[in-house]
Amino acid sequence: MKYNKTISISLIIFVVFGIICAALFFASGMELIPINQEKFEHDETISVDGIDSITISTESVDVVIKGTNEELISSHLEYYSSEDTAFIDDDISNENYKITINDSSNRMWLSNARLLVYVPDEYAGSISIEGSSGEIEIDDEMVNIFSNAYLVNKSGDIRGSICVLDSMKAFTISGDVNLEVGESSQLKVESDSGDVIINGGSLATVVGKSSSGNVTLNAKISSIDYSSNSGNIDIKSIIGGTDSKVNLKAISGNINVNYDDTATTEIESTSGNVSLSIPENPGIFLSFISDSGNSSDNYNFDVNGRVYIVKTRSGDLELN
Repeated sequence: MKYNKTISISLIIFVVFGIICAALFFASGMELIPINQEKFEHDETISVDGIDSITISTESVDVVIKGTNEELISSHLEYYSSEDTAFIDDDISNENYKITINDSSNRMWLSNARLLVYVPDEYAGSISIEGSSGEIEIDDEMVNIFSNAYLVNKSGDIRGSICVLDSMKAFTISGDVNLEVGESSQLKVESDSGDVIINGGSLATVVGKSSSGNVTLNAKISSIDYSSNSGNIDIKSIIGGTDSKVNLKAISGNINVNYDDTATTEIESTSGNVSLSIPENPGIFLSFISDSGNSSDNYNFDVNGRVYIVKTRSGDLELN
């Protein structure tokens, strides 16, 4: 009995010691080197002159986009493996610079694999990134204003800060989308089980759909068309306008919308609740249609005002 107790105490001490060492290791910013593997690095550089679009394609490799005051587009691939099998395959065609990560062993399984792409600050063309299980990150310090952006990932997250003049698209399956955006004419976002968080900026139009992930839009939005199954939809600011429209659909998720100004609105919810924050004297006409849901009617509505239609089955409507 005493022998087993001694073993148990020793095991606990060993585990605790291991946890402490791991915590100190990561806190120090040191790099974890996989067993029986060595670090490999590859670099490619090209002039930005004549390049109107940048396309990046990877599998399990993390992609980090950073800015640079140089006039060169630089790519740096680093990873750990038992052999040097992966490399950067770059190509220029019709003013498009394409960067693809290839693995000659066809395994595409690389430890701690990361691709850093440095984009000149003066570059104002489009950027397209397609990944799978790796992360996609846009550095917060970038000053570029891209013409268009196309960000696609499967199980990896999409995050960072990006300014896009025309349209931006962000698609994931189980990965999250967490972006700080500038002013843009259109944002299209789709996610299956991942959450969507959009902060800052001003967006003329937002179009998207989600399944079980929550959607939080902390940006100024003129018009939006969004649908969700079980995830919640939270919109911080509808700035309105003559042609401003709000179309939202949810099944079991709740919908919360804050209006800085009025917008023609149609909201449908099955079992989720709907909460609308509307300015005083809004000049709107609201129609609430529900099977068993209740409404808190705190406003005097104008029959000639902007039309707000809210439909639910069992969800309630709250007006603030």
